[in-house]
Amino acid sequence: MPCYARSEDAVLALATTVTTLEDLERGGWISIVEKDGRRYLHGQHQSRANFVVDLRLQLQLDAGQVNALLVREKPAYSGKKTADIVASFRSRRPNLREN
Repeated sequence: MPCYARSEDAVLALATTVTTLEDLERGGWISIVEKDGRRYLHGQHQSRANFVVDLRLQLQLDAGQVNALLVREKPAYSGKKTADIVASFRSRRPNLREN
């Protein structure tokens, strides 16, 4: 399957858990496909999963803020544009942790 990684390999590459990937899928941020009893993650979704995990863990954004950011930010994700959007969230929620 071109451009797809087994979900187990994606978990290792992202340094996360299968549960986290499943949470991201439930949130509608990524999709995991199944073929021949194995689960796969598209390469673009692996990049998106990494981005969302960073947003949630490092920047402490909630699901609504992640959704709002993803509406404005498309791949390839721009650090500057993301920082500007996150700054707008912080102005509305000043207790967000700065990096």
